[in-house]
Amino acid sequence: MEQLLEELRQIQQFALLYPKSEKGTNRVALVLSTQTLAQQSLAKELGLDALRLPKEGNTPAAS
Repeated sequence: MEQLLEELRQIQQFALLYPKSEKGTNRVALVLSTQTLAQQSLAKELGLDALRLPKEGNTPAAS
Protein backbone atom coordinates (compact mmCIF):
# COMPACT_ATOMS: atom_id res chain seq x y z
CA MET A 1 0.00 0.00 0.00
CA GLU A 2 2.83 2.39 0.86
CA GLN A 3 4.37 1.84 -2.58
CA LEU A 4 1.07 2.74 -4.29
CA LEU A 5 0.81 5.94 -2.26
CA GLU A 6 4.39 6.85 -3.19
CA GLU A 7 3.58 6.34 -6.88
CA LEU A 8 0.64 8.74 -6.51
CA ARG A 9 2.75 11.32 -4.65
CA GLN A 10 5.15 11.47 -7.57
CA ILE A 11 2.49 12.57 -10.07
CA GLN A 12 2.92 16.31 -10.50
CA GLN A 13 1.02 18.97 -12.41
CA PHE A 14 2.75 22.10 -13.66
CA ALA A 15 1.29 25.42 -14.79
CA LEU A 16 3.16 26.94 -17.72
CA LEU A 17 2.51 30.67 -17.94
CA TYR A 18 2.88 32.42 -21.29
CA PRO A 19 3.07 36.18 -21.92
CA LYS A 20 0.25 38.19 -23.41
CA SER A 21 -0.92 37.02 -26.81
CA GLU A 22 -2.13 39.16 -29.71
CA LYS A 23 -5.56 39.15 -28.06
CA GLY A 24 -4.06 40.80 -24.97
CA THR A 25 -4.62 37.86 -22.63
CA ASN A 26 -2.13 35.77 -20.72
CA ARG A 27 -2.23 32.05 -21.44
CA VAL A 28 -1.70 29.14 -19.09
CA ALA A 29 -1.15 25.49 -20.00
CA LEU A 30 -1.40 22.74 -17.39
CA VAL A 31 0.77 19.68 -17.97
CA LEU A 32 1.47 16.53 -16.00
CA SER A 33 4.89 15.12 -15.28
CA THR A 34 5.88 12.02 -17.23
CA GLN A 35 4.15 9.06 -15.61
CA THR A 36 5.21 5.46 -15.21
CA LEU A 37 2.87 2.71 -16.36
CA ALA A 38 1.97 2.09 -12.72
CA GLN A 39 1.06 5.77 -12.22
CA GLN A 40 -1.03 5.79 -15.41
CA SER A 41 -2.91 2.70 -14.26
CA LEU A 42 -3.53 4.10 -10.79
CA ALA A 43 -4.74 7.43 -12.17
CA LYS A 44 -7.12 5.65 -14.55
CA GLU A 45 -8.52 3.27 -11.92
CA LEU A 46 -9.02 6.07 -9.38
CA GLY A 47 -10.60 8.42 -11.94
CA LEU A 48 -8.05 11.16 -11.31
CA ASP A 49 -8.45 12.60 -14.82
CA ALA A 50 -11.89 13.87 -13.79
CA LEU A 51 -10.22 16.05 -11.14
CA ARG A 52 -7.86 17.80 -13.54
CA LEU A 53 -8.43 21.36 -14.64
CA PRO A 54 -8.70 22.12 -18.36
CA LYS A 55 -5.32 21.89 -20.11
CA GLU A 56 -5.31 25.44 -21.41
CA GLY A 57 -7.02 28.68 -20.64
CA ASN A 58 -6.65 32.39 -20.28
CA THR A 59 -5.76 34.32 -17.18
CA PRO A 60 -6.96 37.84 -16.52
CA ALA A 61 -4.65 40.47 -17.93
CA ALA A 62 -2.66 42.38 -15.33
CA SER A 63 -3.71 45.99 -14.86
